[in-house]
This record gives sequence, structure tokens and C-alpha cells, in this order.
Amino acid sequence: MIKKIFILLILIGSFNLSNAIDLEALSDSAETYYSQGEYQKALDKYNEIIEKGYESGRLYFNLGNAYYKLNKINDAILNYERAKILLPNNKDIEFNLEMAKRNITDKIEKVPVFFAFAWYNSFVGIFSTNTWAVISMVTFAGMLTFIFVFFFTRSSLLKRISFWFAIVLFVFTTSSFIFSAKEKDRVETRNYAIVFEPVVNIKASPNDIATDLFVLHEGTKVEIRQSSKDWVEIKIEDGNVGWIKRDLLVII
Repeated sequence: MIKKIFILLILIGSFNLSNAIDLEALSDSAETYYSQGEYQKALDKYNEIIEKGYESGRLYFNLGNAYYKLNKINDAILNYERAKILLPNNKDIEFNLEMAKRNITDKIEKVPVFFAFAWYNSFVGIFSTNTWAVISMVTFAGMLTFIFVFFFTRSSLLKRISFWFAIVLFVFTTSSFIFSAKEKDRVETRNYAIVFEPVVNIKASPNDIATDLFVLHEGTKVEIRQSSKDWVEIKIEDGNVGWIKRDLLVII
């Protein structure tokens, strides 16, 4: 039985190693094609990597660049937005995304975000959900250590020091745990999409004969608020709300 488990572990390890080598080869091939100006071939290789179940901010960024070079602006924006989810504070992604947006029709004024909320979101996005989770565990272990010192030391000075350090680490532990959960929710909750129709009328209700509220064009980012059969209610960056058919959007 132990021998069988050992063989199984070897096979799993070999499979993972083989898969990693395959992904690296595809990535190297894609980068070579891109550097040679063969953007469609690079695109095909990047998409092969995604089809194997792997994703990263850098991969989506490279995809966006390849689509941009092929003048496929919708797909470029879509992949830059996906890259931004995984690497929210990356300046290169932000710059290329803004460059791509200059090629779309809709220039929507974004509703200003209160600076404190913007700062908070930016701070939380510094680390990934896994990194915040590790920080939380490390600070929790430190907190337990100071609690142990507090209860078992006879020195009044050490008791005071360990008490306050335990309090500080408790705050760090709680905060890191909350940040980790928030980042996980932000990455996994895909409630934004890109319009993939040249021109679409946004309706007042989920019905083809409903009143037209406003018009959107391809490449525009929208927030999905709720759904009703084949329709979804969307909100755009200036705060306007309306309904659009689900199949005219691609989820970020």
C-alpha cells in the first residue's frame, strides 16, 4: 500500500513538472513570436496557456499587448482589465489600458471616488489574498507568543510590553485577515464586463420594446448589477443604469 502511494506521488510530481515545463515552453515561444512581430502566433500560444487552466496578471497583460498590436481593441481592453484584477497597482497595465481606451467611442466621465476609499482600495491591493493570509498567520503566531510571555513571565515590565505587543499584533492579524478576504472577493467576483457589440441601445427594462435610455459602443466597461433571463442590468462609470442583453457582453 505504501509503495503504491509512493508511486502515485511520483507520478503526480512528474505530471506537475511536465506541465510546468510545457507552460514555460509555450510562454517562451509566445514571447519569441511577439518580439519577431508575429503577433497572431504569439496570441495563439498565450491562449494555449490559458486553455491549460493557468492564468496570471502578466499573461493577460501580454495577451492584451498582442491583441492591441493586431488592432483588436475590444479584446485588448478585456485582457488589460483581467490583468488589472490580478495586478491592481501595476502602472504598465494601467498605462496600456488607458492607451487602448483612446480608441473606443464612449468617453464616459467617471464619478469621483472619495479619497479615503480610493486610498484604502489601493492599499489593500498592494498584496495578493495569499500574501495577506500569510501576514495574518505570521502576526497571529507572534500574538500567541506575546500572550504566552504575558501569562508566564514574572517581570512586570515584560508583562506590560508583551500585553501591548499582543494588542498591536491582534490588530494586524485581524486587519490582514479582512484584507485577504476582500482581495479574494475582488478577484473572484467577476461582476464587470466589456461591451462586444459595435452599437447597442440600453433599455429601461429587460425587454426589446422597452424605452431606449442611452447608447453604448464596443469596448466600454460596465458593471453588472442583476440579471433577468437573457438580460442584465448594468451601470456605467457616470452612474447611468439600464438593461442590455447578456450575449452582447464578455465578462472580465
